[in-house]
Amino acid sequence: MTARPARGASVLIFVCALAVVGACGVPGDDQPRALPTDDVPFELLAPDTTEAPTSTLVAVSAEVPIWLVAVKRLVEAPPSLLRVIEALLAGPNADEAADGMRSAIASGTRVHSVRTQSGVATIDLSAEFGSTGGHDQILAVGQLVLTTTEALGVVGVKLSLDGRAVEVPRGDGTLTSEPLRPSDFAVFAPA
Repeated sequence: MTARPARGASVLIFVCALAVVGACGVPGDDQPRALPTDDVPFELLAPDTTEAPTSTLVAVSAEVPIWLVAVKRLVEAPPSLLRVIEALLAGPNADEAADGMRSAIASGTRVHSVRTQSGVATIDLSAEFGSTGGHDQILAVGQLVLTTTEALGVVGVKLSLDGRAVEVPRGDGTLTSEPLRPSDFAVFAPA
């Protein structure tokens, strides 16, 4: 006759076995985490070649404004910084306007003077330049800085309106009277 364990002992063995099996499971994480690609099975890394099921849902899209792209212009030779800025202030030409391009710089803005010293161009503009506000003002300053710093030797830009130094926004909207650099408007620069 074989000795049979008592009913309580069977339950205890079962609970212990369950605890051991549970301890061998995958630990839980509080949040998602990236797995090293070496730990991911190869077939999960391969691109999916199956077609996605067709759906009767209609995609919804929205039109959003995209900033004016860099364009090339012809200016009277020799191409001085003053002539380059005047070409920018003239706004889009007929072909560019037909393509939907626009300038954030206020119409009627004129350049009074341009001085360059130690790589910083100080540009004095008419008061019209300051008539734009909000995001267009940031774009207008960005257009001027990115255009001006394309000139050989110009690394920064300071602005004045009608002879008075002014604070202007960087690409992130913060105001400064310090020279602006292309990196201040990197979000707008063409890739």
